[in-house]
Amino acid sequence: ALLGENGAGKSTLIKMLGGAHQPDKGCIRINGRDVRLDRPADANAAGIGIIYQEFNLIPDLSVWENIFLGRESGLGLVHRSAEQRRAAELFAQIGVAIPVNAPCRSLSISQQQIVEIAKALSQDVRLIVMDEPSATLTPEEVQRLFKIIRDLTQRDIGVIYISHRLDEIFEIADRVMVLRDGERV
Repeated sequence: ALLGENGAGKSTLIKMLGGAHQPDKGCIRINGRDVRLDRPADANAAGIGIIYQEFNLIPDLSVWENIFLGRESGLGLVHRSAEQRRAAELFAQIGVAIPVNAPCRSLSISQQQIVEIAKALSQDVRLIVMDEPSATLTPEEVQRLFKIIRDLTQRDIGVIYISHRLDEIFEIADRVMVLRDGERV
């Protein structure tokens, strides 16, 4: 988990991991190797998925279209049905049933968050950064999210969980890093 007050550097770190900003000093290491993430495509290629507090979904597109937006496999019914099947497989991996043809505007906030997780998993990520994922969830939805996170970590997918809620940090995290003024405390 990543913890810190407002202005501590959490958002800056997320942007660096997502390839939107460059570090002023230091380096980013993945599996012991220094990496340079100059743009979001570099982060994707490095296996990093970011789930921002504000979701990046197009409300009028279907769930499966949002998952594969910008990475469509081609035109035609065959490709669409393959992407729909793959979306359904991703939800099965997560252990949640979401109708892949539903428009994202019809989903609850927690379902939209799960679509974001599925989108990240569709890109074969090895690390998912979740920025304040429980901010708008009910306690029951938070527990469902925690189950998904535990399942992901059991599959060797790393999760950086960013929150201000200490009770959640203590429940879900196996390690905690605290930032203050851009420095590790």
